[in-house]
Amino acid sequence: MKARKLILRLSSILMVLIVTMGAIGCKNGAGVSNPTNPTGDYQDHFVENTLHKVTVTDSNKVFVNNGTSEYKVVAGSEAWALTAAKFLIKQVSYATGAKLQLIEDASTITWSAQDKYIVMGCKNLFDQAGLTMPSEDLGYSGYYIKTQGNSVFIQTKHQYGYHKGVLCFLKNVLGYEAYSTDMIVYHKDGSMMPDFNVVEKPDFDLYAS
Repeated sequence: MKARKLILRLSSILMVLIVTMGAIGCKNGAGVSNPTNPTGDYQDHFVENTLHKVTVTDSNKVFVNNGTSEYKVVAGSEAWALTAAKFLIKQVSYATGAKLQLIEDASTITWSAQDKYIVMGCKNLFDQAGLTMPSEDLGYSGYYIKTQGNSVFIQTKHQYGYHKGVLCFLKNVLGYEAYSTDMIVYHKDGSMMPDFNVVEKPDFDLYAS
């Protein structure tokens, strides 16, 4: 009996040591490095030699006020962009109660600095805003998020990047954290729209089949 108690006690001590050392390792960032520009909600660790040029700064632009928003979501004809746009709209509604209008035909509108759009996959509006894609290799699921005027553009070089770009947007605007398919937490109220300048490729890229 004494031997059994001793074994259980030693096992408990060993487990505490393992957890403690693991926490220290994570805190010190063993094997990882910070992104090039750790601003906004991106003061996390990333795998070395990956692309994380992230600048997200506070602004005075109102995103949601009393459950309403002046912003509209514009999605191109690509199915992946449209799916990501609908996901964004759903999450904003869940978090704030605001129901953003979706514009699926970007050819019917023009862009100006005063317009309040969240734009995905619409080259005509991207060009009108005077934007060009960054030269970095974004892989299959990288993305470029850029504030121009009052609008935010989420643009990719491949179809898989739209959803990842939307997740980045939601993280910074709503404090979006998904712990499981049915457990999502919003740490921010979404009242303000920050300014984005993000060129990012996920540490583990998706590959086309």
